[in-house]
Amino acid sequence: MSAVSMVKLLSGGDGFRFMSEHQQEFDVIITDSSDPVGYPGLSARQDCTDFMSGPVKNMCGLVVGGADVIITDSSDPVVWYSLDCVGNTLQHCASVFPRVAYGATCVPTYPSGQIGFVLGSLNKDTNFEKPVRIFSEAELEQMKLRYYSKEVHTSAFQLPLFARNALKKFSS
Repeated sequence: MSAVSMVKLLSGGDGFRFMSEHQQEFDVIITDSSDPVGYPGLSARQDCTDFMSGPVKNMCGLVVGGADVIITDSSDPVVWYSLDCVGNTLQHCASVFPRVAYGATCVPTYPSGQIGFVLGSLNKDTNFEKPVRIFSEAELEQMKLRYYSKEVHTSAFQLPLFARNALKKFSS
């Protein structure tokens, strides 16, 4: 059976409902919960703190005792648009996870050309910057991973000085 046909791997619909119905069943949770600008069902002007303190924090709470790692987009795409929102997301995740980090990657179709993501781990020794497994070039080609490499992985966590300084109080 193909992994993508597994209901726990790929599910369409209300992610928060799915998580509440499948608590403590995951090793890793990866979410893509909003469009690059604004939040689903919310006014683009609505303070992201309302969104981050509600649904996203509730999702993080569902993870405790289950998944070791959560990865979520940081709502407004990157530090260029909404550094405070990225900080709020990190702060909420840090209230649940002993280890949190922020990274970004290139997405040419997004307004800023980047999207940011927040990672949280129940294991305080997790080092998000260091890939758990380093694939050979042949493996990367076999898996058709045209973008990913250990260098791209590591570079995702190298932030501009202004962002690093603003977010260091939230990162662990």
